[in-house]
Amino acid sequence: QPSEYTNQEKWKITIQMDGVHAGQTLYAAVTEEGLEVPIARGENGGKTLKYDHVVRAFEMKSLGDAMEEIQVALSLPKDLNPSKSRLVAFIQDDDTGKIIRAQQVDVLP
Repeated sequence: QPSEYTNQEKWKITIQMDGVHAGQTLYAAVTEEGLEVPIARGENGGKTLKYDHVVRAFEMKSLGDAMEEIQVALSLPKDLNPSKSRLVAFIQDDDTGKIIRAQQVDVLP
């Protein structure tokens, strides 16, 4: 969960880490479920399309050796619904592209 809500449009999160190294990158995103878009024209005209796992905010930070925690600030859209949102974070090796670890949590339990 975000460790600090600076305001409705920005969250500052602190991620505890161990075993990370230089040459790895942390990616953090806020996703939202259940977004609906009314379609006015075209083959889907008159329909309402529903989307899940929509990335609403995204940041990345390069990691250094022996880092124990890192802070990431995510700028959020004003219309984000926290009750339908998740925080997703993963660490990737810059050379191999291998995902070292990944985690997702509901923003509001």
